[in-house]
Amino acid sequence: MGTTFSIGDLSYRVISTGDSETYPKVDVTGLSSTVSSTSSLALVIPSSVTYSGTDYYINEIVASAFKGKTNIKSVNIKYGARAMQTRTEQ
Repeated sequence: MGTTFSIGDLSYRVISTGDSETYPKVDVTGLSSTVSSTSSLALVIPSSVTYSGTDYYINEIVASAFKGKTNIKSVNIKYGARAMQTRTEQ
């Protein structure tokens, strides 16, 4: 666990690889390093992503994910993304 990866404009961190009782999960941790800081962004947070052949459900958007990112114009959270932290990660 703890593997990080980017797909499109977003970066993710694996928080659970799943087992017979739960699905694999990731948190949205921020913008991909390939995103231009000057481009205007309309982000879409999907309900799931596929990485290396594994489907991961979006667990939450960490509190500091978009801190200081003034180029984000909108964020559309698709049904299924569970929570958005309201405090900074410890």
